[in-house]
Amino acid sequence: MVRDALLKLPSQSVRISIQGLSSSTSKEWMQVKLQPLQGPVMDSHWLPVSAGSEYMLLVQVSHRDQRHSDGRAGSSVQALAPHYPKPKDESWFLVLGDRERKELVALKRTGSMRASCRHHVCCF
Repeated sequence: MVRDALLKLPSQSVRISIQGLSSSTSKEWMQVKLQPLQGPVMDSHWLPVSAGSEYMLLVQVSHRDQRHSDGRAGSSVQALAPHYPKPKDESWFLVLGDRERKELVALKRTGSMRASCRHHVCCF
């Protein structure tokens, strides 16, 4: 039963880019390196940002499993909710936080996820 539920969970690919919005920051999109981190983070892994400046994150989510690639425009996928009486569309939360200060910086609930989605999140 648990194995069946785990096999139904989506396999996703995530790409994140950041762009400065204020006049003192770079206007070009910088790709964020997504790698599992263990231990101290090396300086080459950090992106240079200016304190007090506004930035926009572009989060691109693509599904790798077959149930999302049926090709229908506007089609969404049902969430795994076996005890809920009606079908529900799959959706996610994008959470940006400062781990050292234990602060929430930005929170966004996505709508229905499709084969490929782009979401923008603004933060300071």
